[in-house]
Amino acid sequence: MQPTHQHEPSMNIRAVVIDAGAFLGSLALAGYFGWSTADLIWGFWFTSLAMGASIALVGYGSPVFQAGKHPVERTLSLLGGLLGLAFFTLHFGAFHYFYAAMLDLFFPLLPQPDRVYVGKLTWTGVTSATIPDILRITSSQYWMFALINIIHDSRRVLKAVPPTNSFEPYRAMLKLHFLMFALGALYAVGLDTFPVFVLVLFFLYAPNSIWENWRKRKETGPDKLEASDTV
Repeated sequence: MQPTHQHEPSMNIRAVVIDAGAFLGSLALAGYFGWSTADLIWGFWFTSLAMGASIALVGYGSPVFQAGKHPVERTLSLLGGLLGLAFFTLHFGAFHYFYAAMLDLFFPLLPQPDRVYVGKLTWTGVTSATIPDILRITSSQYWMFALINIIHDSRRVLKAVPPTNSFEPYRAMLKLHFLMFALGALYAVGLDTFPVFVLVLFFLYAPNSIWENWRKRKETGPDKLEASDTV
């Protein structure tokens, strides 16, 4: 029997264009506004909050508006969505509240003219930002960055979320939070430069298309090709 040759999967051009557009758009924002490590970290924080809220609102709300549903089913979907959204708001909001309090300690949002480090992760002359301060500052400064990421991950944002699965937005945010810790670690050793931001943003966007293409190539690698040749 003639050997069956499988074609290697081609790179998804649409995914590459979306990843490249998000990468260049975010890089342009960071360069134009002269962002520091603190800006990028707070931008990630606000993106996590905004994207998680978008996923929850769309995910819990979309089943209510599905066509062809019986009024009873629609009512049950509404009740389930409201309960899921309430529980989500409680734990997701609390998570970002405590996260913001920690970030504000290391990367304060408000001016700190009298701030002095006295050792053991303790400062004097600190002016802590309140939650309204944090939401006002981050939403006004980093909304474009959050919007780029929401558009970039629109398929995930527009996906329906079962009422019992209120932790789906956390999985969507994992990469953001890993990169926030990486940025903090790099800042601690003095790597607070624009090339570092380029690398971090590359890892935020590029793997979506590059690693997916690499995985598909592994699935149709030499072992499977040899198996098909022996048939």
